[in-house]
Amino acid sequence: IEIGGTGGSAFRPMYANFLEEAGKILGNPGYHELALAYRAAARGWSDIASAVLPEYWPVLVKIKSLILEKNRIFEEEDSSSLQKLLDINHKMESLMYQAARELDENQDGKRDKLLSDLKEKILRIYEIEREAALKMKTLVETTET
Repeated sequence: IEIGGTGGSAFRPMYANFLEEAGKILGNPGYHELALAYRAAARGWSDIASAVLPEYWPVLVKIKSLILEKNRIFEEEDSSSLQKLLDINHKMESLMYQAARELDENQDGKRDKLLSDLKEKILRIYEIEREAALKMKTLVETTET
């Protein structure tokens, strides 16, 4: 959601920028309001990304750190860094097994907290995206007439 050339937040900032630009070209300020809705959606998607790898779960913090390092290497270094990427993959595989075990065990209620947090954030982003889609529909319909 946050890395890998997406611009972060599941592309929503890019959508918002496009809508701002389209509004200027079309001379329609309604696109600015729609862009604001997509900026709110961007924050929601970032919240989901944070909830998936929460700070209170050490093994997931390690996995997040490796994901970010792997992305940095991929984007900034050349093909001579292949071994670094393979080493990170090996470390991540081990950590993923550990995380799966901990998830099954639900130590200290971590699994329940993780799932509850994710559910809350997913339902929130659903509402934000739904409202944005309705705004877009209305804007397109009024632009056509």
